[in-house]
Amino acid sequence: MNYDNLAYLAASFRREGSSEFGLTNKWGNFVAISGGVELNKFIQIPGVNTLKLRGSFGVTGALPPSAGLSEFTFTGQGNYYINGGWISTYGPNQNSNPDLKWEKKAETNIGLDFNAFNNRLNGTIDWYTRKTSDLIFNVTVPSPPALFNTAWKNVGDLTGKGYEIALNYEVIKQGSLTWTTGVNYSHNHVVLTRLDPSAGSYIGQTNLGSPGQEATQITRTYAGAEIGLFYQAVYRGVDKNGKFLFDDGTGKAVRADSTTYKTVIGHGLPKFEMGWTNTFSYKNWDLNFFLRGSFGHDLINTERAFFENPTVASIYNVVKTKYFDPNLKDAQIFSSLYVEKGDFVKLDNATLGYNFNIKKGSRYGFRSLKAYFSGHNLFTITGYTGADPEVRYSDNLNGNILAPGIDRRATWVLARSFTLGVNLGF
Repeated sequence: MNYDNLAYLAASFRREGSSEFGLTNKWGNFVAISGGVELNKFIQIPGVNTLKLRGSFGVTGALPPSAGLSEFTFTGQGNYYINGGWISTYGPNQNSNPDLKWEKKAETNIGLDFNAFNNRLNGTIDWYTRKTSDLIFNVTVPSPPALFNTAWKNVGDLTGKGYEIALNYEVIKQGSLTWTTGVNYSHNHVVLTRLDPSAGSYIGQTNLGSPGQEATQITRTYAGAEIGLFYQAVYRGVDKNGKFLFDDGTGKAVRADSTTYKTVIGHGLPKFEMGWTNTFSYKNWDLNFFLRGSFGHDLINTERAFFENPTVASIYNVVKTKYFDPNLKDAQIFSSLYVEKGDFVKLDNATLGYNFNIKKGSRYGFRSLKAYFSGHNLFTITGYTGADPEVRYSDNLNGNILAPGIDRRATWVLARSFTLGVNLGF
């Protein structure tokens, strides 16, 4: 609905069903409403050309990660020899959950769009809050009475809040020379606000991995805390025999044992992210580049955890970063030693181009010709010692969204690429 190009309103309602949920929970209702008002119709601010206030609220639904997660299923578990032949055997590999229902995300957004100084400056400011209800997650359950030790359940609620700012400004517009720059800034904070008691005191835990570290829990998320917490001992060096020392909770360095003090040793999600783009033009030449950065996040460097300890990496090349300690002679124990700051700034891409003067009706058959040279992943500024300091928004080992920040060993060095090309317009 549009009223006199002054106010806008839109609304929708959807009812969706899926066989992936329990028998009485297959249907979900989802609503959305949005509106806006042109404030410059009421308020005249010197230098401001347009000013629009908008807001929206909507609910969307999420399906389970794969089909059949509410059903009791079996899988092959070897063979059994009887009466002179082999018979395949089957056993449970998933518990049923007839109560599994839609995961819902309700989001409220308030935004402001504006243009100023004869449209040389434009921007948007957005504030949002979103609540994910009945989060679908695979949790450990007691077996028995369950026939399998995990089940997919609706385990809790997540609440995220944040804001985003984007500004673009035409800095220079003089003759054949122009320069336009733009910046964006975003901040987001996500907390597990509710956890069903049946899921335990915390969820989202994952391990360091194989070989030999499958029982080493390195993350956890509990009610009232932000997601993406690394949880283990605080490293305090090695003793004269090369054995690990850890903080006992009072600042004293002690040897590891079953009662080693453990605490939060890192955060997998960034506090804020930024980007900066620039476009220059002079006569037939143009240049643009984009810088991007993430700040405030930590990374678990699993490459170091497996290959920087000479005792563990005996048949591999030992990784020797600035954290390497040649005096270490202990079996591997995960700790804050392998957690690093992931702050970075990257020059993602840059392109230099030249537009040739093509006369109208040219006998060559085309109306425009541009040659360009571009580079991608040109440089990264970071203190992180791994292959790539990018934020890991989920664990790529198992897709666990509650365990961000783990740099698995599958990460490979990013390639720097260059392209020389020509664009033709006909």
